[in-house]
Amino acid sequence: MRKRAVLILIVLSLMLSTSACVSAFASSYSYVTEYSDDIESVGGASGAEIKNYSQLKNAINDIVNSGQTAGELSFSGYTGSVRDDMAAACYEIKTQTPMGAYAVEELNYELNRIASYYTAEISVSYRRSIQEIEAVVMLNGVSSLRSYVTEAVNGHSDKLVLRIFSSIVNEEYIKDIVSSAYFNNPLVSAREPYTGVTGYPTEGVNRIYEIELDYGMDADELTELRDRLNGRIDVLCKNVTAKETWRCSLELAQALSASFREADSGEGAADTVSGALLEGRASSMGAALAYKVLCDEMGIECIVVRGRLGTLGTQDHYWNIIGIDGDYYHVDVSRLDSAGAERAFLLDDVRAWGTYMWESDSYPVCDGPLDYTELSAPVPEETEPPVDSPEPSETVSPEPGPEPTEAVPPEPSESVEPTTSPEITESPEPTDTDEKTDDASTVEPTDPVRSSVIAKNHVNN
Repeated sequence: MRKRAVLILIVLSLMLSTSACVSAFASSYSYVTEYSDDIESVGGASGAEIKNYSQLKNAINDIVNSGQTAGELSFSGYTGSVRDDMAAACYEIKTQTPMGAYAVEELNYELNRIASYYTAEISVSYRRSIQEIEAVVMLNGVSSLRSYVTEAVNGHSDKLVLRIFSSIVNEEYIKDIVSSAYFNNPLVSAREPYTGVTGYPTEGVNRIYEIELDYGMDADELTELRDRLNGRIDVLCKNVTAKETWRCSLELAQALSASFREADSGEGAADTVSGALLEGRASSMGAALAYKVLCDEMGIECIVVRGRLGTLGTQDHYWNIIGIDGDYYHVDVSRLDSAGAERAFLLDDVRAWGTYMWESDSYPVCDGPLDYTELSAPVPEETEPPVDSPEPSETVSPEPGPEPTEAVPPEPSESVEPTTSPEITESPEPTDTDEKTDDASTVEPTDPVRSSVIAKNHVNN
């Protein structure tokens, strides 16, 4: 009886053990099935297990891009070594993908083998908050990048993070966009914004850029400075009386040139609009920026040129290009006094090149017809003949006719008989010398025949 009871207990024990094993296996199998659903939710192949290195990277990258701290992967029929590829994929995601390089602090995994397949548990720790990850702006091209950064600068954003796929964009390219935004709107900042740019990863065509901007002043200080600058701009522009665009441009340049002394670049505020307009000292950069602001106020198209001065191009220099009636000209306010207006105002590319050097592809072609030397030439005191005077062609080439200085006597048949003198019937007999003189003086001197008859009569008497 005792043996039978022991046998029953052994059978019951085996049955319980088998049930436990089935339950454990079923739990593991359920775990893999649940992962298949998770892979689909983060962008993996729909319900499929990972079979190659490309799918492995995509699955881990989906976990990171969505900001998840953990994920589960399963492998079946994998091509290659799962162990080797897991290590390589985690390292590549962390160091060579935009979000991994930008946000991931640690990327670890635990690999398990169950029968003929593997499972992997992924754990991720981040050095960015979920808000920072979600704030990354996706851009689809260079034009959208330029618009986005320019708008951010004009709006005084101090930080922006963007992601772009481009072979030409890098840290220096973005700094140039910020600089161009400032040069197109110098009043946006107290000085050219300091720009810090960090790319993630360190190289490649698909990157995240973290951009930090410093405008030199806080918002309240910038507002106060702009108010002062606008007051000064109003004063200078109201003194411009010219109607023609070129004369208006010249008056602005002359007024600005008279308001500052030349200073070296980097000397205090010399490179800024406030240096030229408020502090009375400006480098070529400060002068060009200030002239840009004045022209903008007057509605004159104006561009700041960044180039070099001198035949060897060794000195950084700034000047302007202005548009007049669809044509463009170089203007250098910083050299208006030292070089003279004929060498610094309304220059075309041909006359400017050599003294100045610039990247011609980046600026409009300057080939307008205006020339300062011709426009400023003194006007003669009398440019038109008097109203009553004949035209020069009438005095130089008179119409054909009798010579005005020679009197030609008429034919004898027309005036007097050839053998006798004509009787004078119109004039009375003279009584004395005075009267004769008077009578003679009344005869028109322009009639040579009558003059000779009167003279003969006088002699006969």
